Amino acid sequence: MTSADWGHDIPLVYASIPETYALIKPHIHQTPVLTSTSLNEYASTPRTPEELAGTEWADPSHVPAKPKIRLYFKCENFQRIGAFKARGAFHAVERLKREEGWLDNGGREKGVVTHSSGNHAQAVALAAREAGIPAHIIMPSNANPVKVAATKALGANVIFSGPTAAEREKVTAEILARLNGEAPEAQEANYSFTPDSTAESGASQQDKKTQPKKATATGTATARLIPPYNHPLTILGQSTVAYELLQQLSPSLQPHAIITPSAEAASSLAPP
Repeated sequence: MTSADWGHDIPLVYASIPETYALIKPHIHQTPVLTSTSLNEYASTPRTPEELAGTEWADPSHVPAKPKIRLYFKCENFQRIGAFKARGAFHAVERLKREEGWLDNGGREKGVVTHSSGNHAQAVALAAREAGIPAHIIMPSNANPVKVAATKALGANVIFSGPTAAEREKVTAEILARLNGEAPEAQEANYSFTPDSTAESGASQQDKKTQPKKATATGTATARLIPPYNHPLTILGQSTVAYELLQQLSPSLQPHAIITPSAEAASSLAPP
């Protein structure tokens, strides 16, 4: 299986989520579900005619509704590395550990690769460290220095790219090719990218050359890409947020709707 097509054999359906959750549960926190009396009261306050002016409910004969709304917050800020991204990273790494022959045929030495500006970078670094495999993380040159430092502190090899998504993906492809012996100039199967112990601007790091390290991997396993989004393993891992939420709420409190903020659709919240 190549670094590009792995993980696509797992159906991206709700039925895959319980198994996913069982795989990652030993490695993640069950984050709390909190509510707020003040926000519930505000959400349940009827709108006045003045507030409804200019909306489809601005009919003078309209009788303001008196909703009783309860809001519950799934606090993934208490998750490991401070974000839900840990779920997708641990899912991918746990699947890799169970892939027949991957660890023993070179995967343990080649490790995993990703690109991220922060949270997914830390998540992959953490999951890889606990699995005892290398993590090669491509971060943009304008990444938050605090997140760069946190990623390095988790033992990852950090490689800087330009600030755009296209530049990150280009460097990611190059690193994968080098690790897997596919690049013309690659004479070694494993590379060390000599991350500094302190977080500094990517601009000062970007031109540093990678330093090849004598390869110890002799098998045919490939380094694997763990995309930050748009990949079945990542999406299924993130989906366990909603799965866990529904388990935590009592049957009488099952939600009418789940709302999630998402910049790049990394999280897919499946219905029960």
